[in-house]
Order: sequence, then structure tokens, then C-alpha cells
Amino acid sequence: MPARALLPRRVGHRTLASAPALWASIPCPLSELRLDLVLPSGQSFRWREQSPAHWSGVLADQVWTLTQTEEQLHCTVYRGDKSQPGRPTPDELEAVRKYFQLDVTLAQLYHHWGSVDSHFQEVAQKFQGPEVEAHLRKLGLGYRARYVSASARAILEEQGGLPWLQQLREASYEEAHKALCTLPGVGTKVADCICLMALDKPQAVPVDVHIWQIAQRDYSWHPTTSQAKGPSPQSNKELGNFFRSLWGPYAGWAQAAGSDDS
Repeated sequence: MPARALLPRRVGHRTLASAPALWASIPCPLSELRLDLVLPSGQSFRWREQSPAHWSGVLADQVWTLTQTEEQLHCTVYRGDKSQPGRPTPDELEAVRKYFQLDVTLAQLYHHWGSVDSHFQEVAQKFQGPEVEAHLRKLGLGYRARYVSASARAILEEQGGLPWLQQLREASYEEAHKALCTLPGVGTKVADCICLMALDKPQAVPVDVHIWQIAQRDYSWHPTTSQAKGPSPQSNKELGNFFRSLWGPYAGWAQAAGSDDS
């Protein structure tokens, strides 16, 4: 459902200019977070650009609009209770900080990845700066629709619903990955995507043909535990271990940042 449809009745979409008193900000330079690059991509499907550079969506069971200036992330929340129309509280802003994992300093990670990987350093230099525009396409469920339905049913009826998913956040990466692969239509790559994007497992490295080709072309990597000519459960695990040993505990972030150069 579009974010606009979730706005409380008689509450219009806000912009920073139209209602500045209802906004609060979090220090966050564009070099650490770009809403226009992060929100339309990856595994985040709930955000819409309702007006230029203003993104509305659901976060922590509330509807928000977010926008950015050079050094600040600006936030406003739409509350159903009209008696509480004020700007976001510190606790509400903390939910935004956790959502974007703003306690992790991206600049430090880029420095580390560049120091251990000359190819990553080259790619990072090419794609630095707010002038770079991502080429994004709208995503549809397509053939995945039946798997989404079946997985949701399995989670609710067989696994116990939300508590099962929440406990996967506390489980080890290996345990969470194995559990996800029991769901209908969830293979090793999708499980890694979920681990990386939703379950606080930044070491997860989703492997597809593109990543496989980069590994062979730029790192001279070849599987040693199988004869696979492309991604497979066993070779994906081996390639993920290769990048984890190279990039460290945030290998999944490094893979996402460096794989745009094909």
C-alpha cells in the first residue's frame, strides 16, 4: 500500500518547508546516507518519493516522511492521535537511527575495505560524491508472488509468526541462514539478502551470477569445493567465506557498495 494511503485522515503530506515546526533532525552527512540511493533499492519496498527529495513510508509501526540536507537527516512522523501533533520525540528518532544503523560509520568501513582490497578502493573512488545518480527500476513481485504468500503462511502457521523472525536476529548468521532456507522459494541468495537487510547479519554476502563474475574477473577466485560453473549452495558458501575473510564482519556492506562496477 502506498505510504500516502496510510496517512491519518485529514493529515496531508508534509515537506520541510511547509511545516518546519513538525520536523526534527539527526546529524547525518550525505556521505554516510543517501535516501535517494538506499530507499528505492535493496530490500526496502515500502518507501515512496511523495514530493521531490521527500520519502514517505512505514517505520516502527508509524508513517514517516524523511528528507535530507547536506549534514542533516530530517524526519516528521504522522500520529493517529491528533492530540500529539508535535515533532518526533527522541525515542522516535532513535527508531530511525536504528533503522539506518547510523551508529556504524560508513567512512571508516570504506577506509578499511580500501586498505585490504585495491579493487574496492578503485571502485569506491569512481562512485564517490552526491553527483552520482543511481539508475533504478521499479521492482515487481512477478513470479515471486506465490513464494511470498507461501512463506508468509509458513511463518505464521508453522513457525509461530513474528517471534520466530525476531529470534533469528539474535541467532548466529549460520543458524538464521539455515532456518530461512526452509521457507518456500527461499534459496541461499535470498536467505543471504534477508540476513543482510533485515536480520542484523552484515557478514552475509548474497551471491548471484554478477557477484560470481566479479569474483572470478577481479579476484581470480574459483571454487575449490565443487565443480560448479556458476552460483550453487556450496559454491555460494565458499565465495561468501572468501569475501568475509577479505572484508571482515561487514562483508555484506562492502559487497553492496562495490558491486555496482561491472
